[in-house]
Amino acid sequence: MDSRGVSGAVLAFALGLPLAFFLVFAGVFTDVSSLADRLLSLSVTGVAYAAAGAVAGYCSRRPSLALWLAAPAVIILVWYTTHEPQGIVLHMLYGVVAVLMSVAGRGLGARLSMRRQG
Repeated sequence: MDSRGVSGAVLAFALGLPLAFFLVFAGVFTDVSSLADRLLSLSVTGVAYAAAGAVAGYCSRRPSLALWLAAPAVIILVWYTTHEPQGIVLHMLYGVVAVLMSVAGRGLGARLSMRRQG
């Protein structure tokens, strides 16, 4: 990996940190009273990761950036699951949303970047 790749990975990881803490960790840590609230939390998380992935994909077409973006969420979820194993299904759901929406957003951003370049 060249220096641009390393700096891109570091920036994507840094962008993923607040998303992981304020959306993913808060989503699994808080008690939700209804299914609608949980779906809203998952939707907001998915949209935020898709938007961040689109920004990363627009700036660089490296597919690995999406994984670096979602890595903090996965790390936090693995750590939290070791302390609260009864919520593993919910933790996995948030992890899958973070990874899939990051990848989808990165793909969208890369396509927009290619279209802009002609």
